Amino acid sequence: MKYFFQLVAERIESYTTKGQNKSAANTRNALKHFIDFRQGMDIPIKDMTVNLIMDFQNYLVRVKNLKMNTISLYNRMLRAAYNYAVEEEIIDEDRRPFRKAFTKQEKTCKRAIGKKSVKRLMEVRLNDLMLEFTRDIFLFSIYIQGMPFVDIAYLKKSQMRKGYILYQRHKTNRTLKVKIPREAQAIIDKYKVKNPDCIYLFPILVTNEGASTRNWQENRPANNFYTITLCKYGKKFIPLHTEFNT
Repeated sequence: MKYFFQLVAERIESYTTKGQNKSAANTRNALKHFIDFRQGMDIPIKDMTVNLIMDFQNYLVRVKNLKMNTISLYNRMLRAAYNYAVEEEIIDEDRRPFRKAFTKQEKTCKRAIGKKSVKRLMEVRLNDLMLEFTRDIFLFSIYIQGMPFVDIAYLKKSQMRKGYILYQRHKTNRTLKVKIPREAQAIIDKYKVKNPDCIYLFPILVTNEGASTRNWQENRPANNFYTITLCKYGKKFIPLHTEFNT
């Protein structure tokens, strides 16, 4: 008899071996939440039911306060592991426990900050260096056509070519070429990692001297800090009526 925790852990190992790091990370997060939901009690794969998965989904909504698109992702990761067990005949019967689970994508609003708010952000003087860095990285994202924080963190000096930045989106693998406006160049000049041997542009995955390299999964706290600090900063300096366009 095979158990579900074990099955999912094996799928994570398989993804990792194949270099499918994103799938491995997403499945690992899904498993962590499912283990928390089950309070550490594993369950035979054959005993997985629709009611169990719906209870898990409700747990993610009410206890973990996760967004539906995140819940959809975790449901799909766990469903993929279950389907693998069916295809490999690890279990005799497909009970389709995920058939009522939310596995689609909710449409999200496209948010845009107005020019007045950007100008206000630029003009505010800050005494906190970390807050100033957070503000400047946010502005850099705006200047570079909305570059996500993860892509800024992984941005390399070698990706700056003749006044342009050429980079690949972590989320979509799409390659983009963006012109560097003078405002963005000023931020680059201000924060560029000093160590010439360091490949990264900004001191996010590394220190300003280029030491202590970490991968993105290990550096999640930096992303969380950036988001939390940005929210606090925005509430303080940006009017509540700032535009959020759809």
